[in-house]
Amino acid sequence: WRIAIASGGFTYFADHLKNKLALDAAEAEVDALIALAKLTPGARVLDMGSGPGRYALPLARRGFDVTCVDRTPSYLTHVAAAARRMNVEVEVVRRDMRDFRRPEAYDVALCIDAFGVFDDEDDDILTLRNLNASIVGGGSLVLSTACQESTLIGTERKDWQWLRPGVLLLQEQNIEEDGSRLHTKLSIVETGRIRKFNQHHRLYAGSEVRRMTEQVGFSSVSLLGGLNGQPLHPSPRRLVAVAQR
Repeated sequence: WRIAIASGGFTYFADHLKNKLALDAAEAEVDALIALAKLTPGARVLDMGSGPGRYALPLARRGFDVTCVDRTPSYLTHVAAAARRMNVEVEVVRRDMRDFRRPEAYDVALCIDAFGVFDDEDDDILTLRNLNASIVGGGSLVLSTACQESTLIGTERKDWQWLRPGVLLLQEQNIEEDGSRLHTKLSIVETGRIRKFNQHHRLYAGSEVRRMTEQVGFSSVSLLGGLNGQPLHPSPRRLVAVAQR
């Protein structure tokens, strides 16, 4: 499991994990993403750090030409199998976000809840450079990540929640003293079986996300408080950046 820890503490993380287990994005969220990215019929879409295809599969079902890039084989296996069942085409590429770029091959690049997973900020900047290089001039980037300010305020250190009947999530979190990284220990308990995972996520303020996206060549960077396009506010559930190449 590689699930981005988003802002707003345990409650939002648990909701996000429920969505990952369900694998399919809410139709309203996909509609909002299409509007944010200004996707036109048949547009070529790069989904960087796609996970199990939460956005890629619904986009492909709506006729977009989608490429999923992720380094986790099980995610890509799921995407390929689901695409076959849905009778849609999705290209799956097993690559690290730091290594993948296709010069001007896409109209829109997405990096939804996958930004900030590396230990070094330079790796996040390299990811942004790859995203920038991979879209055409005038193309769009939609990126979402954990928001430093609201995570520092809203994150509970220990908690548990039922994800669904019979599946319990236990979570223990700590934040580095300088507020730069969130570390999470997860235990998922299901029918007597316990799976344990460690998650690490770099926390960025909106000003930092703007600085990095502009540093690699993006322009017209807008910061929002969610994929639905709501304005940025003091405690956003997501920090979303929309930019142009």
